[in-house]
Amino acid sequence: MDRTKQYIRISALLAKRQSNAITKNEEQYLKAWVKEEESNKSAHDSFLSDFNLEKKQQAYDQIDADRVWERIKDELPTGLFYVQTKNIELWKHVSRIAVVVLITFGIGLSIYMLDKRLSSQGYRLAEQLEPGTEKAILVMEDGAMHDLELMTDTTLTQKNGLAVLNSSKKLSYDFKPEHQIKEEKMEWHKLIVPRGGMYQLKLADGTNVWLNADSELEFTNYFTGDVRKVKLKGEAYFEVSKDYTKPFVVETQAMDVRVYGTQFNIKAYDEEKITETTLLEGSVKVFLKNAGGVLDEQMLKPDMQMHFAHGQTKGDIKTVKSGNYAAWKDGMFRFNNEELGSIISQLSRWYSIDVFYQEQDIKEIRFTGEMKRFENLNTILNLLEIGSGIEFQIDDRTLVVSKK
Repeated sequence: MDRTKQYIRISALLAKRQSNAITKNEEQYLKAWVKEEESNKSAHDSFLSDFNLEKKQQAYDQIDADRVWERIKDELPTGLFYVQTKNIELWKHVSRIAVVVLITFGIGLSIYMLDKRLSSQGYRLAEQLEPGTEKAILVMEDGAMHDLELMTDTTLTQKNGLAVLNSSKKLSYDFKPEHQIKEEKMEWHKLIVPRGGMYQLKLADGTNVWLNADSELEFTNYFTGDVRKVKLKGEAYFEVSKDYTKPFVVETQAMDVRVYGTQFNIKAYDEEKITETTLLEGSVKVFLKNAGGVLDEQMLKPDMQMHFAHGQTKGDIKTVKSGNYAAWKDGMFRFNNEELGSIISQLSRWYSIDVFYQEQDIKEIRFTGEMKRFENLNTILNLLEIGSGIEFQIDDRTLVVSKK
């Protein structure tokens, strides 16, 4: 267990001791940890000094943990996870107590400062795997390829198209009224975002698209005719420019989405055999399909999600917190009762790592929580480990997941 993870666990145990919720085994672990080495005793004493328990006990007793949790959960600097189990309410309660103690008594600051001191004395964390960056490859119809990560403030000219890449790493296509482009050829371009990347694109009609890691979007340099059509593999968030005379259609392997102006997220990774459309604003019509044609069609309203398992003939419409499914574009991982297998799939694409499970049933453990998407991977894994009965090891760029 690395030092950051130890400090998180010790602060949680001190919080449980403060609330008289600590077990005998946990108390024994705490005492044994303090005796292991001098630096542990220094850390323990530093935490207790910040607690100032006698003076702050009365203030602590007045804290409404639920209320404080709701007030600060969106502002936590490092995130918090809890495991979905039969004892979920107990775990939520303990988690809230830990957070209240961390914030109220300054334990979080102590961990940070003490870790800085220990690092200067020769302690080092395990190898850090850094998060993804804004990068993509643009492929023109004639086969020309442009590595957008290496380019800024550049105009990419084609015989029948114009794209401008600015310093904020955003690719923007030139808009022209349709009457000006009737004589010009429409070309298909492709934006490829590799594992460990994301990218933002503005299409010629003004539609904004965010592409997640390991995704591809095919689109035209101009939109002509009766429909605005794009083709997606992977995951993307769309803010579609309104045009009630010309619908916007997103085609995926198993689902097409037709809109006129709205905001929605589509997740359509081939290897997952599931396609999901989650609507945040407006309305969309989804068409479920296979090689034989359209199987079903449904309208979605905000906070509705169409979940379609490939090979089935019907989809499953759910009511969800739609913002959770678009959080990735704003730099957050946000999970609500989500299986570990799904979480690890997202992490593997964003941090560009391979994954090996020693036991397959580990994938079914469920988590709720959130974490900044631009943290290093170890920080997220540390939080996932706490209280879950699982552990992670990194061998080169392979993440090994096993039971403790």
